[in-house]
Amino acid sequence: MNYSIALSLLLPLSALSASELELQTAFLPLYVKHAVVNEGVEAVHAKPRKVSFISRGAQPETTLSFLNRAFKPSHDATWHEGKNITDANLISMCGIRLSQSSARLENDQYELKITVDTSVFKLPDGVDLSKEVAIDLILEAITLNYPGVAITLVPAQ
Repeated sequence: MNYSIALSLLLPLSALSASELELQTAFLPLYVKHAVVNEGVEAVHAKPRKVSFISRGAQPETTLSFLNRAFKPSHDATWHEGKNITDANLISMCGIRLSQSSARLENDQYELKITVDTSVFKLPDGVDLSKEVAIDLILEAITLNYPGVAITLVPAQ
């Protein structure tokens, strides 16, 4: 009897939940100084890396939100052993903000547009990349996540 009461109380709550948790992957422009992959022959920041994240929302908004956030690698990732990393995502490390909008086309299609705001761009201390290389890695990651997307770059003041 008690189980049926508890179950009847939980059912309305589960019906209100409009989203599911889902494992997604995205390409991130990662930077960890001296970190290497592929048997020690390639720097982590040589190209955007595919990482997993938990999603519970609509696309493309969820992935874009993930790209804007700090990325702390899991403790068992061998390419950063012994390093205390609080953020390895070049997008958030450099203060860049990504936003998206969409425009309706004539044939009931939509065109996704992503704005890359670099107006407050700043390379953190210890990052030995040029501004141009960092921005190129970020643009490459966006293109890998959203093939064919229109990208607008807002330059620094």
